[in-house]
Amino acid sequence: MSRKYKVGFLYYSAGLQVSGMFRRLAQLPAIDLTVCYISEVGISELFDPETGFSLGSDLALFEGYRSEFLSRQSIRKYLGGINRRKFDIFVVAGYTRLICWLTFLKAIVSGVPIFLRADTTLLYQNQLPLWQKIAKRLLSWVLFRMFKGFLATGKLSKNCFQYYGVPEEKIFIVPYEADNEYFQASCSIYKSSRKALREEFGISPDKLVILGIVKFIERERPMDLIMAYERLKNRDRASLILVGDGRQRKRIEEYIRQNKLKGIYLFGYRKYSELPKFYAVSDIFVHPAIVEPWGLSVNEAMACGLPVVTTDMVGSAYDLIQEGKNGFIYPAGDIASLTLILEKFIEEPSLCEQFGYESVKIISSWGYDRCINGIITAIKSSIKQR
Repeated sequence: MSRKYKVGFLYYSAGLQVSGMFRRLAQLPAIDLTVCYISEVGISELFDPETGFSLGSDLALFEGYRSEFLSRQSIRKYLGGINRRKFDIFVVAGYTRLICWLTFLKAIVSGVPIFLRADTTLLYQNQLPLWQKIAKRLLSWVLFRMFKGFLATGKLSKNCFQYYGVPEEKIFIVPYEADNEYFQASCSIYKSSRKALREEFGISPDKLVILGIVKFIERERPMDLIMAYERLKNRDRASLILVGDGRQRKRIEEYIRQNKLKGIYLFGYRKYSELPKFYAVSDIFVHPAIVEPWGLSVNEAMACGLPVVTTDMVGSAYDLIQEGKNGFIYPAGDIASLTLILEKFIEEPSLCEQFGYESVKIISSWGYDRCINGIITAIKSSIKQR
């Protein structure tokens, strides 16, 4: 690419993962980048209806690239800018909000190549009634014809696009990524004082620590992890850390109290910068969700050198977990299967280090470089189609 290309993104909100990707993209001499955010998460705390709490970020998310925030007053100016700025490619993350559809239509009318980035998946297809399956297929047929290309986040989203008739040559892999360098560096610092941190938390240094970073809501199933811990034959050799909060907290606290479960530590909602501390003191990471199109905490845990265990309803498992090598996948809601997996690690603690080593190797090829390469390939394809 010999000239400078104007690239636009529409995202709901900023996060450490996308901010890092945008910073790196903006550093390329051939890219003139503008990112538009719908939400002000990252600047101010906003209410999360799933958990019932206000959430925010304590990290710098807007440095190193040009970004804008949309308001009701600025939407007309934003839409006009799609044509006025003469973007070479405009990427929209998702398609469920009205502003996404307005962007699609404005880009088409303006002759701006529009690309879709989405974590859409067929994992939950069988849970839909027949009429919804038919409606979704018809909607996808209409919607997907609007786009010049598709930025898939992994195997499942690529398979979903192909299921709805998108040819492979229009699909580019731009994976969901954590900031591997940030998590590895931060976790390494905390691991140097791992024993002291465990003492601070009240956890014995000889315990095998199981970690879950989950919202306390039905979709993420924290109770499944607690009940699997409860069933462990050698529970006295393990501890369970849960980082998160939500509407099920009282139920969880009551269950722990009524069943006199020891060794469970509830740390509540924590800021992003604190998460490496919890990865550092832990030995295994579990994501028990029954609905999770990706699950970035899996990336984070792997970057921190942990074995990962997820359900078959967590999308990242299909790209990042190599069964029996760096982790395990179990049927969603199957507490007995989860219990057996955890017991395997308790009986053979050396597996934690072995699997964790493999996690770091696998995630090292799943970072920002891969994202940037996918975006550059998409830009070149868009230019070639003109």
